[in-house]
Amino acid sequence: MPWYADYFDERYLDVFSASFTDEHSQAEAQAVARFLDLPPGASILDLACGQGRHAIALARMGYTVTGLDLSPLLLARATATAAEAGVTVTWVEGDMRDLPWEGAFDAGVNLTTAFGYFATDDENEIVLRQVAKVLKPGGQFLIETMHRDYIVREYQQHDWYETDDETLVWTLRLFDAIKGRTTVVERYRTAEGEEGERYHNIRVYTATELHAMLRRAGLEPVDTWGEWEGDAFSFDSTRLIVRAVKS
Repeated sequence: MPWYADYFDERYLDVFSASFTDEHSQAEAQAVARFLDLPPGASILDLACGQGRHAIALARMGYTVTGLDLSPLLLARATATAAEAGVTVTWVEGDMRDLPWEGAFDAGVNLTTAFGYFATDDENEIVLRQVAKVLKPGGQFLIETMHRDYIVREYQQHDWYETDDETLVWTLRLFDAIKGRTTVVERYRTAEGEEGERYHNIRVYTATELHAMLRRAGLEPVDTWGEWEGDAFSFDSTRLIVRAVKS
């Protein structure tokens, strides 16, 4: 079973996504809107939308948003949160390697390193080809992920932290420099004494690799940023954010 099949569960929501505050999500969604510069009502696909934190924020801004994710649990949380917020988002359970639309969206977004999940580069590139398929002519795609050069330079094999509900989390990171994959093992103990462990394994791309993949998929990179504030991408950038246009 691939790691992502059961990683995104209740424990993920309660512990591992706790740092994603509403303010954090809203700021990122505002940056997305600024980078894409779409008119109100434009259609946006949030690919691997998770619990809907960006999709809901974008819907609040007046966009027509569809969120797709593989996890029914995260989609249930997204549905409930959207209802509480009083916004309408279309939620779809599905695999990002096989999208059920064609030429339907003005833009697509893939955020918070929701890319590189699959075992081979070919599988990951299929995702980009699917994005190109579902965009309208001239449609935009915004992807935000880890910057390989930065994480290699600043790699921290061990650390730990405590969440707001007093859960202790110990982290072990292993980086395969040949395959370009990072494995992160997380062990936790709640305040009640419950213990557990999980891991994720992600292919991390350089900007050069990602640009080449986008072009092969029919998406031409036109802007690359290193931070949500809009700083130009550089060796020191902590993130890799690329806007591409369907060619």
